[in-house]
Amino acid sequence: MKVLVNGGDTGVRGGLSEGKRLFGKADRAAAAMRPELLARNFVLLRGANEITIEYSKLDPTSEYPLEILLDAEGYPKPVLRFMNRTKASGKVVTTVMIETKPPESFKPVLLGETTKR
Repeated sequence: MKVLVNGGDTGVRGGLSEGKRLFGKADRAAAAMRPELLARNFVLLRGANEITIEYSKLDPTSEYPLEILLDAEGYPKPVLRFMNRTKASGKVVTTVMIETKPPESFKPVLLGETTKR
């Protein structure tokens, strides 16, 4: 499992339930971070962000879902939702927009097998 944001590996390992908080590159807390934490956590840009999700099931017969959500502060729903139950492996690349506040025309990026939530 690998989740890249703007080309940088966020350190998501997969294989278990995992939460990760990502910040904007310009966040004021970034100045106090160690380089390895900075590279994996302070990765989001205002505007366009390229998200790459690479995955491979440990057990290809399992229907246990892989779900990835990207929430952004101030947004009413996740800006990105990816769901996979059946495909053994794959790679998805998409772009999400993150602004100071959600535009009136905001719609989440929904990818994968199930888009209802």
